[in-house]
Amino acid sequence: MPQFLFEMISGEGELKVGVQPLRFVAGPGQRPLVVDSPACSGAALKNRCTTVVLFCVLWVAVTRNVFAGEAPSGSDTKSDNPQAEFLEAVDKRVRAIDPRPFGFDQLPDVRTVAAILAERAQCRLAVGGKYAKHVFARLRTTRYFGYWITAARKLEGDRVQVLFGTSNPGARSVALLQPYWQPTAAKTENMVRATVERINVLPYTEKAHGFRPGSLTPTITRVLVLLHEQAHLNAAIPDDQGCLAQSMLNTRTIAEACMPEIVLPLVLVAPTDLRAGGACSGQ
Repeated sequence: MPQFLFEMISGEGELKVGVQPLRFVAGPGQRPLVVDSPACSGAALKNRCTTVVLFCVLWVAVTRNVFAGEAPSGSDTKSDNPQAEFLEAVDKRVRAIDPRPFGFDQLPDVRTVAAILAERAQCRLAVGGKYAKHVFARLRTTRYFGYWITAARKLEGDRVQVLFGTSNPGARSVALLQPYWQPTAAKTENMVRATVERINVLPYTEKAHGFRPGSLTPTITRVLVLLHEQAHLNAAIPDDQGCLAQSMLNTRTIAEACMPEIVLPLVLVAPTDLRAGGACSGQ
């Protein structure tokens, strides 16, 4: 089931997405990081590749295991896979407590969600897909669960992992974790100092997705999370389960359709369907 894992990355190196690496290269000007996917080289460029601009890289990973009763793949090699270790820790906390159920109208900022959908037909289509005419009804019939658990980590090199929420299309449910409720004061495990602190994750999110500096507020962030997860429930965006790059592009798709004013032009080269392009094979 889809979920966000944000991690800031600086410098130059490779990140594995399935069996395919994404190559991060320092760029000119404001030193953006350019993500080059093998799926967009050669003939794959003909497969509707898009060009995007990242000022920093936040990788958004998805897994079918967390919240599904299985240990995340690779969790037995914690030192080699901090992502799996983080997800496993969050999963244990989730399964140890009873969540608080919410109706859609009980969630914060739902008036903003409704206003954006009412004003922008392109947003209704991006979120609702074939159910665009019924997107309001589907938002209200979705089951929402609140988890006030620590779901963020700060690693060496000023890297930050944050999990806002996850969706389950089969159950038509969305789990919303503590950073969703308080993104400017996300409870964060500092793995270097062995302490728990609160940090503002909004600047990390802006830099990672190429959003305008200062454009993200707690309201806009919560709206974006709800719309992204609802789009998954409606099969309106490609499945990004286990595919980091696809999840990033899905977030961009929703932001461009629903909140174009926060979006900067992008310099990431990647196909619109990375799974079809081969970057997410081997899952």
